[in-house]
Amino acid sequence: MPSVLYVDDEPELLTLCRLFLEKDGRNTVETAESAAEGLRKLRAGRFDVIISDYLMPESDGVDFLKQVRAEFGDIPFIIFTGKGREEVVIEAINLGVTFYLQKGSDPASRFSELSRKIDIAVHRTKTEVAPQEKSGELDQFFTLALDLLCIADTDGYFRRLNPAWEMILGWRIDELEGKKFLDLVHPDDLPATARAMEDLRAGKGIVNFVNRFRCKDGIYRWIEWRSFPYGEKLMYAAARDITERKQVEQALQLANKKLNLMAEITRHDIRNKLTVLGGYLSLLKEYPPKTQASMYVEKLMETTTIIAQHIEFTRLYQNLGVIPPSWQNVQTVFLRACSHADLQQVQVRSDLEDVEIFADPLLERVFYNQIDNTMRYGGPKKTCISLGAHETDDGLIITIEDDGVGIPPQDKEKIFRRGFGKNTGLGLFLAREILSITGIGLRETGVYLQGARFELFIPKGSYRFGSTANQHENIRTVP
Repeated sequence: MPSVLYVDDEPELLTLCRLFLEKDGRNTVETAESAAEGLRKLRAGRFDVIISDYLMPESDGVDFLKQVRAEFGDIPFIIFTGKGREEVVIEAINLGVTFYLQKGSDPASRFSELSRKIDIAVHRTKTEVAPQEKSGELDQFFTLALDLLCIADTDGYFRRLNPAWEMILGWRIDELEGKKFLDLVHPDDLPATARAMEDLRAGKGIVNFVNRFRCKDGIYRWIEWRSFPYGEKLMYAAARDITERKQVEQALQLANKKLNLMAEITRHDIRNKLTVLGGYLSLLKEYPPKTQASMYVEKLMETTTIIAQHIEFTRLYQNLGVIPPSWQNVQTVFLRACSHADLQQVQVRSDLEDVEIFADPLLERVFYNQIDNTMRYGGPKKTCISLGAHETDDGLIITIEDDGVGIPPQDKEKIFRRGFGKNTGLGLFLAREILSITGIGLRETGVYLQGARFELFIPKGSYRFGSTANQHENIRTVP
């Protein structure tokens, strides 16, 4: 039921008008005998329509309209007056009066017309305000949505974007709106994107379309789209960043390949050792001299030990590729690996604070293998293992260094070959394979006789600096 404020300096007219407007239950009416009283009531309550006389003492209806527009905006305002001067009508219209209605000799017809004007004003307000409210809701949704929302034209230009674009791709909104979005698409994805655009121009919707978009820092991120045409020239789209999902998918595919490789390697090595065992057992059946038998038994024991090592090795790496890669705090994982090693009196130092990398869950095993190698082959003078990192133009380099004897120049690449070394010959080989699942490189760059230095190269997009990481400095780990 519309709430009406009627302002007039004639008390009897106020009463009569209120009775007419309320008699059919379509309105509720409050009255005021001056513009000043009307303003006080407006400030104290809410009204859907204002009716005002023109000629009133102190402040006329046009002055009252000016105050209402200045303080209360576009609330419907009807001037209901006995005077119909043309200049008054023009001024009222210029000030945004809703209706200008003259009083007449037939009160019933005039009040009926006034009631009709109220209905029109209220209906018009609802039809105008509803879209504004709807637009405001849509604007708020557009602004707060975490997904990438986009309005573009079929010529390939961004028309409107939400703030998620800035958060995910790094470009400011004003740098993207009006820009041709194909300029940001990865060159390898341009043909497929062009075909999708043709479908949209033909009126077809696009669902689950994936391509790569260039971020401001040059990195490409995987984006999954749902796009639909609107009219002849526009298309609406919602998209989301699926980079981590794609990284996990690619890592799992690569891990499965590496898992098959490891199984093949293990079967090959165990088969060889079983051949050795069978050969020596055949020799023992011939009852050779005692000294020779002792040598055969020694060989059998050695071969059996190596087989056991291989079986243990497969146990340690049985989860390769089974659990998806994840973001891991480098320092936390490294220190956890240190806790499993016999460090004797060797110190462990770390300059990292909050570095996280996207890596296979076996990252801890990679670190442990490097720490174990230092303790086995670093020589008696080693005193320290250090973890550090520095950023380059291409990515992040994490270093693991010791002050032992180091790696001879001719062996710096050989140590990563399968079968090289005095133990299983698989540790560093598989360490490099595990890291490569998420695109991480591994090499040795230390100076011989001054210590070993292993460098992990982390490409952009696979490292971040997280505030939730544990922070440690100059840690000394002793048994």
